[in-house]
Amino acid sequence: MKNTDPHGVDAETRTVFRADCPSRPILDQIADKWSMMVMALLERPTRFNELKRGLEGVTQRVLTQTLRRLERNGMIQRTVLPTSLVGVEYLLTPLGESLR
Repeated sequence: MKNTDPHGVDAETRTVFRADCPSRPILDQIADKWSMMVMALLERPTRFNELKRGLEGVTQRVLTQTLRRLERNGMIQRTVLPTSLVGVEYLLTPLGESLR
């Protein structure tokens, strides 16, 4: 007789999401509430302060970390604007758009 868990799934062939599973970073990214809200706001190129105003309750530090992680994972593109004051815009990449 097979060893099954309470849901009737064969315990020996059951899927295990190991710590080095490639799906984990993506799941971590899309499970983060701020990431999904940022991506929802990026319908067009948007500056940092505009994003911050659109996300009530987010701190500057958390927004910066979220944007860096989204950029690192290829979901958004960061563009430095050629203005006298340093300006930066964020926009979705095709990968980010497909996730949104």
